[in-house]
Amino acid sequence: MKQSRCNEKIKKLIPYVVILGLVIFTEIFVFNFSTWKTMSCEPITLSVDEYTDESGLYDTGYFNINDDVKNVNVDLSVTGYDRANVTVALTDEGDYYVYELPQYEIVPGVEGDGYRNIYPFGKVSTIQITVSVPEGASAHISSIKVNDNRPLDVKILRVGVLFLLISLGYIVFSDGILMKAVCMRGNKYQLLLVAAVMFFVMFVGFLLVKSNPVCVNSPWPHHKQYQELAHAMKQGTVVVDDSPDMALLEKENPYDTIALLAENIPFRMDYAFFNGNYYVYFGIIPELLFFLPHYLLTGQDLQNYIVVFLFYCMMVVGIFGTLWELALHLGKRMPFIFYLILGVSVSLLSNYVFMLGRPDIYNIPIIASNAFVFLGTFFWMRALWTERYTSLCYAAGSFCMACIAGCRPQMLLYVIAIFCALFVPLLLNKEWRKTISWQKAVSFVLPFIAVGAIVFWYNQARFGSGFEFGATYSLTTNDMNHRGFNFSRVFRGLYSFLLQPPVIHSTFPFLESCELDGNYMGKNIVEFCYGGLFAVSPLLLGLLYIPLGGYMHCTKEERRLVSGLCLTSVIIAAFDINAAGILQRYMGDMVFGFSLAAVIVLFGMLDRYRESKIYLWIAKVIYLAVICGLMFSFLVVITSAGGISLEKYNPVLFHWIRTYFDF
Repeated sequence: MKQSRCNEKIKKLIPYVVILGLVIFTEIFVFNFSTWKTMSCEPITLSVDEYTDESGLYDTGYFNINDDVKNVNVDLSVTGYDRANVTVALTDEGDYYVYELPQYEIVPGVEGDGYRNIYPFGKVSTIQITVSVPEGASAHISSIKVNDNRPLDVKILRVGVLFLLISLGYIVFSDGILMKAVCMRGNKYQLLLVAAVMFFVMFVGFLLVKSNPVCVNSPWPHHKQYQELAHAMKQGTVVVDDSPDMALLEKENPYDTIALLAENIPFRMDYAFFNGNYYVYFGIIPELLFFLPHYLLTGQDLQNYIVVFLFYCMMVVGIFGTLWELALHLGKRMPFIFYLILGVSVSLLSNYVFMLGRPDIYNIPIIASNAFVFLGTFFWMRALWTERYTSLCYAAGSFCMACIAGCRPQMLLYVIAIFCALFVPLLLNKEWRKTISWQKAVSFVLPFIAVGAIVFWYNQARFGSGFEFGATYSLTTNDMNHRGFNFSRVFRGLYSFLLQPPVIHSTFPFLESCELDGNYMGKNIVEFCYGGLFAVSPLLLGLLYIPLGGYMHCTKEERRLVSGLCLTSVIIAAFDINAAGILQRYMGDMVFGFSLAAVIVLFGMLDRYRESKIYLWIAKVIYLAVICGLMFSFLVVITSAGGISLEKYNPVLFHWIRTYFDF
């Protein structure tokens, strides 16, 4: 019997051993193809121990090669700068006249970064290699070679990632035992695995917020507003600067910042300006939760990237908690592995990854609101569907939902949508109303009153009205008082936010910003975007199930939630387009609604068709959509669009990643 069980375990391991073998084979013979291609080459040395001149240039001169050339290898170090540019010029059997290959960068210290494969027309006749650095810097060229034997470079991380992804694919595609395990409330092993996966996702988030040094150090003065507010509140005020330039005070329209710049009138960009004082435009809740307590306790300023990470951790807990309640509520046959896969996928959506990769002040209110709305939804669902710690869960949920007002007010629309979907049908039920105790009612309402009072006081203290959040008083790239509303702007913005295809090319880092300028006959605020939500997050395409006939198969509760969340997301998108503009980070305002709605649809499909012939096809499509979405999230991190990029501020990491795609 024991022998039989042992044999069964071995049989179950065989597929994974085969997968590991294939991955290792691919790593050695595919990803290291350049090693085998140059194994029989005779290296030719063009230069040894040379330096750039005073202008930062060095070239080898033209060498007569008259042979096949597979690669170029430049080994150097740089003083006074962090990288060097290399240009290769050559003639070959197909080109009598000299032509230049694309210039490329080398970052000293990145193993293998000096190698580049080249592809001439036949044998190379002559070749010249030029090294350049900015004036004032100096490069020491240890050696310049062609046809250098490239050493084998087995990357364990790449092997591990490929093994994990292919193994998960095998589990999904084969409908094995792991696919048959369903979510079960109270299962300790499942809870431990959930905790481990959440920790892994949080660890990835930590790596992302630390990836770009310029965002960690945050050298821009207007990014220190929360820190300034902490100093001011310690002194008993919310005014961060009460001494603006006299010319600004005398300006008829101080909110026309283009005019201010043209007339050389100094002002504080992205601060709120009202009655001769500067205020922090952003909501008060992140200040009260993190910045102010940290400053009062330590006397030190809390950095923005830390707060972004803390809110992200809260959001991850909210995501996995909300999806857990949905998985258990929507059916009894939800595959546990798909709960984990979708939890990871939602947590690492490209818009969240973008905010983690750029953890500046602008992304704090957005990631905070997403954290609170996920946590609030989780607590409310738990209170409704488990009847455990009901009053406490109601209070926690309402507190989280109320905090959105002090972060990103437009996202309060989600609170209304979720309340209408979950609670209004119950409130219309006489029998359910009888179960409501005064403790539950108070625990639900009181947090809204308490947090609302704080936000109301803060608005009153700044702008003389508890209902004024300060958007119209912001000194930003355009006059917020005169933007107005028009539908032409909305339609263009919705296309950009939701449907704009990404711009993908074959050269690392593969992704670039979309072209958003059109023939709109008006002033519109446009920054870089990487593609619309539905174009870059295939997981969201699960919502197509509804209009394609799935609406009638969904429960009333599912229909209410999905419809309310999607409609709210569109309304918020329209508001952002008109109130601010088309910016990548603003997609974070609407991604909650679309992603949660998509998960509800997918969970319902996985449960509803569990015994159907199409179940495995549904599972396969979902898994492939998740992989595509995660790949795009990865591209968002490494892309160079937007100015604040890894390539510019963390070239070592950028080029280290590039070596993973250098075959």
